Order: sequence, then C-alpha cells, then structure tokens
Amino acid sequence: MVRLDPSDAGFVDVIHSNGARFPLGFGMFNATGDMDFYPNGGKFMVGCNEREQDQKQEEIRLVGNCHHSRSHEYYKYSILYPSGFLAYPCKSYKSFQAGNCFPCPTEGCPVMGHYADQSHDKLKKSNQSYYLNTGSKEPFTSWRYNISVKLNGMKNVKGEINIVFHSKNGDMKEYPIMRGSLKQEQIYSKLTDVEINPENASRIEFVWHKQFFTFFWLQLGAEKINLTRGQDGRKTSLCGHGTVKYERFQVKLLEGETVRTRKKISFMLAFWTILLSLLLAVRGREVCYDRLGCFTDDIPWSGTVERPIARLPWSPQEINTRFLLYTKKNQDNFQEISAIHPETIEQSNFNASKKIRFITHGFIDQGEERWLSDMCKRMLQVEDVNCICIDWVKGSRCAYTQAANNIRVVGSEVAYFLNILKEKYGYPPSMVHFIGHSLGAHAAAELGSKIKGIGRISGLDPAQPYFQGTPPEIRLDKKDAEFVDVIHTDSAPTIPNLGFGMSQAIGHLDFYPNGGEHMPGCKKNALSQIVDIDGIWEGTRDFVACNHLRSYKYYSDSIVFPDGFLGYPCAAYNLFETGSCFPCPTGGCPPMGHYADQFKDKITSEFTKLYLNTGDARNFTRWRYKSSVTLSGKSSILGYINIALYGSGGNTKQYEIFRGRLRPGEIHTKPIDVELKVRTITKVKFLWNNMFINPTLPRLGASKIMIQDGETGNVFHFCGSETVREDVLQTLTPC
Repeated sequence: MVRLDPSDAGFVDVIHSNGARFPLGFGMFNATGDMDFYPNGGKFMVGCNEREQDQKQEEIRLVGNCHHSRSHEYYKYSILYPSGFLAYPCKSYKSFQAGNCFPCPTEGCPVMGHYADQSHDKLKKSNQSYYLNTGSKEPFTSWRYNISVKLNGMKNVKGEINIVFHSKNGDMKEYPIMRGSLKQEQIYSKLTDVEINPENASRIEFVWHKQFFTFFWLQLGAEKINLTRGQDGRKTSLCGHGTVKYERFQVKLLEGETVRTRKKISFMLAFWTILLSLLLAVRGREVCYDRLGCFTDDIPWSGTVERPIARLPWSPQEINTRFLLYTKKNQDNFQEISAIHPETIEQSNFNASKKIRFITHGFIDQGEERWLSDMCKRMLQVEDVNCICIDWVKGSRCAYTQAANNIRVVGSEVAYFLNILKEKYGYPPSMVHFIGHSLGAHAAAELGSKIKGIGRISGLDPAQPYFQGTPPEIRLDKKDAEFVDVIHTDSAPTIPNLGFGMSQAIGHLDFYPNGGEHMPGCKKNALSQIVDIDGIWEGTRDFVACNHLRSYKYYSDSIVFPDGFLGYPCAAYNLFETGSCFPCPTGGCPPMGHYADQFKDKITSEFTKLYLNTGDARNFTRWRYKSSVTLSGKSSILGYINIALYGSGGNTKQYEIFRGRLRPGEIHTKPIDVELKVRTITKVKFLWNNMFINPTLPRLGASKIMIQDGETGNVFHFCGSETVREDVLQTLTPC
C-alpha cells in the first residue's frame, strides 16, 4: 500500500489537523485508520491565524505550518491531559457542532492522542470518525458541556448572558450563552467547549451585559445553572437566590451579591453615586426600644441599591400594634388582648392548648379590614384555633419607605407576645402559624430572628420594593420557620410593570398561580404601585390593586375548598401551560393555601416552585385535566373544537381544545382547568364550529377522547362513531 491504512498495524489512530485541499492543507482528510480524529473539523485549527500573524516571516517554513503542526502538539499534551481531548463519534463535523452527537454513547468516547488505544477493544469499529473542539492555546484542552441557565430578575430585558469559569491558577474564561431578549423564568441552553475544566474550576460565575443604554438600574440573575457533562451525561446543578453570583457547587454561594452589567465608569454611574451619597447621609444610626431591642439603619437595612433611603422604625407607641382575637366562642366580634397587659389574655377566650394563627396586613391597610376577620371566620368553620388579627395601621399609613421599616417593630411585637405566652403558659413556637400579606409578610424576618422554631409562616404576595434581592435577614425567608409557603400573584417588576409582589422563590414551597403576575379577572392599573392594596375603601380596592389582593383571596377560599388549588411542581409556567408537568408526581401535588403544610415532610429540594391556574372570580377553584381528541370525518376544515365533561361531581362548561386546521385522523391534546371536580367521568360531549361560513356543510366528529385526571393520574377513554355538523353536540361514551 502507498499510504497509511488500518491493515498496517493491530491498531491505527490518526489525527487530522490540516485536511483542507492543497495548497491550503498539507494533511489528508480521508479516514485512513481504525480511529480518525478531526479536531475542530480537521482542516483549520483555532488560534492558528493569530499565531501566524505573530510569527516572524523567517520562522514560517510552510504555508499552513501552524495547522499542520498542531497534530503533534495535541498528541504531546494528550499525554498529560487525557480528559481534555475527548472525541465524539459523529457522521460529520456539522452534525457534531449542532449537538446531535452529545453526550457520549453508552460505551463511552475515545481520547484523541496517546491513550486512544484504550478504547479500541471497547468500540471495535474501523474507519470511525471522531470529532472534538480544542482550546486555542496550550495545552489546547477543552471539555464539552451543555450549559443551561434559568433566569430570574427583570421580566424582559435586551442583553447577553455569559458564564465565567475561573481556574485555580487565576485564569478566567467567559462564554456567551444567549444574546437578545432575556425573559424571567426562561431557560437558555448552549453546547459549550470549555477550556477550563469545570470539575477543577475554583469558581463559576453568572454575568450579564445590557444591550442598550437605560436609565434603570436593572437586575438579572441565574436561579439555576445546569452543567451536563458530555463524557457521561452527568448533570450538576448550581442553585442560588435572586440576582446573585454563583460559585462552585461545593463552595458557599455569595448570597445577596447583585449581578450588574459590566460597564466602565460612566456618567450614569457617577449620577447614581452622587444620588446615593446624598440619600445615605444619615446612614448608620441606631434606636433602641424597651421590650423590643435595638434597630439600625446601617447596611443592609439601607445603603444598598435595593434600599437607598435610610429609615429607622418608629417607636412601639407610634405604631401601636394591636392583637385582635377571634375564637369559636367569639367569631363575630374580636377581643383585644395585649402582652403588655397579660391579664387581658387571661380574661379572653384564648386557649393555650390550641394553635395560634396570626394574620396581618400590608401598607395603608388596617387589622380591622373585613378580609382579615372573614379569613378568621372561615378558619373557625373548619378548625378550633386562636385566630389573631394584627393591626398596625398607625405604622402602615405613612411613606412606603417608612412602613417598610416599621414592620420590624411589628415583627418584634409578635415575638414579645410569644415570649409572654411561653412564660405564662409554656406555649411552644411550633404551634404558631403567621400569615402576612404584602409588607406584613416581611414582619416574619424579625419574628424568625428572635423566636426560633416557629411552626409555619405563610407569605401572601410579599412586597417587592425594598425587599426583592435583599439578604434573608431583611425579608421573609425559609429559614424564618420550620415551614414557609408563599403565594405570588403580582410579581411583575415594579419598574416598569408596576408589580408589587416578589418574584423570587423564598419559601419551602412557592406557588405561582396563573404564572404569578397577571390574575384572571384583573386589569392592571398604574394606581397599584401607589396604593398598596388592602383597604382604602371597599368599592375601589379591586380597581387599584387586583393582582396583589388575589393572594389573600386565594388563601381564604382554600380554607373551604382544599382540593381546588393543587400546585404542580414545574420548572417554569410556560412548561406547565403546555402540560409538560402533568399529572401530579407519585407523592401528589401540594395544595396552595391553608393546607400546604400537609406536604411539609415531602419536600425534597431547596426551593420548590409550583404552578396552577385559577378562576377569574370567587371561589377561584380549578381542577386540572388533560384531554386528547382524535378527529374523524372526510373533510379538512378551518375551525375550532370544544369538549365538556360529565361526571358524578357535575358537568363542566365547554372548553376549547384546538383552533386552526381540523384534519381527520389528527390528535389534539391540551390541558384544561375546569370549574368543578368532575370525579368519575361518565361521558364527554364534543362540539365543533367553522371559523368562516362554509356552504359545503361538512361533518366532523371525535372518534376517541382520552381524559386524564391531574390529581390522581386516572385515565378515562371515550369513543364515538358518528360525525356531526357544526354547532351540533356529539356524545362519546366509555370504551
């Protein structure tokens, strides 16, 4: 034979680094061995153009010298760094670049270079082509990973997200993942050849850049980064809170460190620096109150981008926190009790053997608003508890920045109240359930820091301004109680979308009904940013803050309709909407609201996000089913199809399954959220309509309909043999 061939030895491996056509290439491109490796596609090597420009003319012996000589350089470094030259079996370099050959097959991937023969007996193939990408500089190693990033922070911003790898010797390499419109809760993935081995990296960071100049100080973060290793498909997850930098999974995360756009000092930065210095001129003060302790306005309570204006909380006398008790014996009229005057507790209907459920309001509101007493009444319908409404109206009807600090005193007052109960009755904190709406939810931060072992805290759309992206000691956090559940209903960014609730997951279970931003039946309004929500007067409360109010309305309805608010664990709302997170997992789905703590012992992850859809009016309950409709007939029609469910629990209204071109034999699948629990489904009614007037009077039907119950996973099958004209019901029965 004239050339190298697999028959020339027991094992022949070949590295092609300059296989372009002569005179650009001096190496062969055709496969000539048992294993043929094509780094960077096998024709032109990365980094060579820069190198040849830097070389002196007399040092260049041949055109293409760099590309051609890379083969022996790769081999040399493969001796020391075998894992950095992993090669993937693939039909072509184009297919390899597209990610079609990722990860390695079950039998593994060979290593290009010195250790290629270790895979020969395992693979047992000849004329097999393998592809990889290399680094541009010595030692030329690279490791292929699929990197996916789930974002949180701003709802929608134009920019670029990158992942930065730091080596232990101080080197750093930044890799772009996505450029364009960046959306909150979206997951972005990219196949990346990393020149710093993630297994040995000292730190991995998330960073982003703005695409356009803006006057807003935007925030963006990575809620989760998944690294899927090409070698074996193993996935490593890096998790964090809010807009933070990420370090290696084994290293402590940098909590509360804001990830900003990387920009040189500009006029805008100077402007903000001057503004903040003026606002923080009085930072660093402290005030102490008898019974409650001391409070500071130093960092992190002020002096940060999230909390630029320094405020100390008002005195307990000014805020005048009141405790209004409802029990089975006095469901219609509260009894005011006080820890400062313990005799009021003794003279009341308070029962130290019963659980306490505290309920408190937010900005502008008061403890005597009807929604608080109504919630107590609903609780007392189903259980015997001490329901205590906390009123701090004198501390809530002021500037928002002041009210956001006054809640620290409110939380301390609750802690003092519980200390008195423990002293007088031996009352344990594990029997305490604190429910807070809006600003009231963040009173739990102070409560949790002063009383350890609180049984449960429920945050009802915790307030966003002055709390989103702040450290846990300032806001509600899952560390504040044994179990923390949160309902998010108005979590769009305050700027520019006028949302008033937090979007970041801060509890053990975080529920995002309808995606957590826009509630059905609500129309967003500019006044929602100005007036927090609860109160004002009854006729305008929904008008000014509908989304924000829905959190406590959902909770209240969940007390008497426990199974109508099931939350489905899912990575994002768009996946939930397509039915990807259906049905409930083996352990079931936790109910949003009053009975969420039934799942306390089933929590398996650090943060669990749950999604559900609700109705647009009370009682807001919905039950989720998945429908699959197989069409029958002879004509292709432009129209839409509806179905209604009939069962032992009642009959539903018609729900649209598909709109568009209706073709016989096609199957249309869609999850539906119905207004009642159908229980055992006995029949399904099918209806279709033209989208335009059709003089041919076509007929269409459903030959099969499958319905799956989201809660139980039970599947019901129904069959039909007829076709009907438009707007005529077809009944399908079990089959």
